Amino acid sequence: MAWGTTEEKPTQYVAQHGALNAFLDSGSAFEGKLTFQGVVRIDGRFEGEILSDDTLLVGEEGRVNGTVTVGEADISGTFTGKLTTLGLTRLRATSRFDGELTTGRLVIDEGAIFNGQISMTMTDADKQAEALAAEVEKTLF
Repeated sequence: MAWGTTEEKPTQYVAQHGALNAFLDSGSAFEGKLTFQGVVRIDGRFEGEILSDDTLLVGEEGRVNGTVTVGEADISGTFTGKLTTLGLTRLRATSRFDGELTTGRLVIDEGAIFNGQISMTMTDADKQAEALAAEVEKTLF
């Protein structure tokens, strides 16, 4: 069973991300619409739509094809389609991304394959920092 990277152990994963709420293991396939709270990990094949404010993990063996809107995404496998994350998107070294990505923050590890378009959105923290910088600039000048 793959846990993001070959070095990442299940206990390390749980300590970092918290308990899994759902898991689609390798050898399994699902087609349809998925909504969830918490953390969901896909190591099998998923085709369809995913909606959540929380975290989606796609393991090294995972394959997702569809339209996904989540709070955060950590991808080690293959993603094809449209991905929108409100916070962080991380593409691990073993990942392959083909499609459209809209995200607040992005980390692409060396070795990851990205084919598509990226649109960066400002997070609430970015907006607050920009407003603070503008306020500081007014007081200095």
